[in-house]
Amino acid sequence: MFERRPIYRETAKEYQKASKKEKKDTGLLCEITGLKPRNYATRLLGNTEKPYM
Repeated sequence: MFERRPIYRETAKEYQKASKKEKKDTGLLCEITGLKPRNYATRLLGNTEKPYM
């Protein structure tokens, strides 16, 4: 879990700057981290001010 946090932080920065079309592609993050539901990955990347990041 703690090994994933730096990946989330870096990816979230890129995700916030991405266009709507680019935001649809969360598949790479899911492959790297092993997240199953892509909706959860999208929620993680969209809410960067949460304390779990």
